[in-house]
Amino acid sequence: MNISLETSLKLGQTLSPQMIQSLKLLQYNNLQLEQVIRKELQENPILEESAGEETADEVEDPLTVDSDTPLTVETREEGDGASGDKEEESASQENSVDDVDWDEYYASDGTDLSHWKDDEKEGDLYDKVQINSLSLEEHLIRQLHEKKLTERQIEIGDMIIGNLNDKGYLTQEPSAIADKLEVPLKEVEEVRHLILRFDPAGVAAVDLRENLLTQIYNKGLSQSLMGRIVADHFELLKKYQIPEIARRLDAPVLEVQTAIREIGHLDPNPGMLIGTARAQIIIPDVIVTKQENGEFLVSLNDGNVPNIKISRSYLRLLKTERRKNQDVKKYVSEKLNAANWLIRSIEQRKVTMVKVMTAIVEKQRLWFEKGPPNLRPLILQEVADRISMHVSTVCRVTNEKYAQTPFGIFELKYFFGSGVEQDDGSEVATSAAKEILRELIVNEDKKHPLSDQKLVEYLKEKNIVVARRTVSKYREQLGILPARLRKEF
Repeated sequence: MNISLETSLKLGQTLSPQMIQSLKLLQYNNLQLEQVIRKELQENPILEESAGEETADEVEDPLTVDSDTPLTVETREEGDGASGDKEEESASQENSVDDVDWDEYYASDGTDLSHWKDDEKEGDLYDKVQINSLSLEEHLIRQLHEKKLTERQIEIGDMIIGNLNDKGYLTQEPSAIADKLEVPLKEVEEVRHLILRFDPAGVAAVDLRENLLTQIYNKGLSQSLMGRIVADHFELLKKYQIPEIARRLDAPVLEVQTAIREIGHLDPNPGMLIGTARAQIIIPDVIVTKQENGEFLVSLNDGNVPNIKISRSYLRLLKTERRKNQDVKKYVSEKLNAANWLIRSIEQRKVTMVKVMTAIVEKQRLWFEKGPPNLRPLILQEVADRISMHVSTVCRVTNEKYAQTPFGIFELKYFFGSGVEQDDGSEVATSAAKEILRELIVNEDKKHPLSDQKLVEYLKEKNIVVARRTVSKYREQLGILPARLRKEF
């Protein structure tokens, strides 16, 4: 075997840092984009926030300076014949934003970015809401220290609270806590029962039964039918054996069922009532509104996203200082290119998002006119083909973004999905089939609930062919109990 070196030529495509940035901007939602722009405003002095009051004619074209100086890394005045400057200018123009083939890069249909104008800037559409950021542990410790307890009791309480999971249940046996702190088990139980009555009631319980009983006792209903069911017949309750519970309590079946329904209103996971994580407020990225003529208008909900432009003062500095100080020239030129690319990327992102959402509306027009359950099967490739873009671009645009529609706020991914075959060979979206299934169960006779097999037959009458196990899967995904647990007496 011989070891040798060979040279060869081949064509390849690599992504520049600027292109990677553009791809990231596509997948950002409006809140993330706002953070990115504000960070760039702090780091890049070439950029400044625009008040948004200038008209299209009054705003200086971001790709030119004083109408005769191209906005590239380097500009050269007439009469400058230095070869070094020529080479520097040539190299800089290779990195200019103007040389990027945006149409090819985004696989678009040649939309002219210079004429893009967003007229939907009307300020914030949604108020910012203050969220209580206390964790469950902090919330309980605050209540513990408000009680008049001894230092030993507070130490026991801190240990108990520190061993609660996110749902509020105690993860250590009380005896283990007593051994660790070297205190009697009775003292641990006294403090634990005190915490059980904290807000929310039921935290520090060792099991579901104790949690439910604590909530019932806190309501003053310990002697009620629901209290007796949980205290004395919890195993039958878990199996939903209503007739047997009624027989043992010598109570009417209907009253037992009503009591069990009230038990269902108690919270099995009281710890989740206090935010261990911040609640999320969904702010739509695009808005779809129906106009008077019946057509749909797609607009961006980017009222909070800053308008940015090139700073005129730094452009003048670039012109005056380029020959005096090479370091200033290089710094300003680099920042100028970065600013240029960011502005173009943001504008292209706007165009792309509107085009993708418009294609979704066209494909799902029946849903936007009548709402659920009129969703049709749709895949990303169909939208990509319609707007002449790559499917990966559509995927980035639809990922973790939301649309405000006449029927509420939906994730863009909601409008995509596989279908269920119908008798006539056509397909209906899986989500639409689930919605029909949900309506069948909502409207069923509660004394004679529909079995999964019966649901299969009803769906078949609506020309939707699914197997019984598929109905069972859909029902579980919808959080609906089986027929025997839905029965009312």
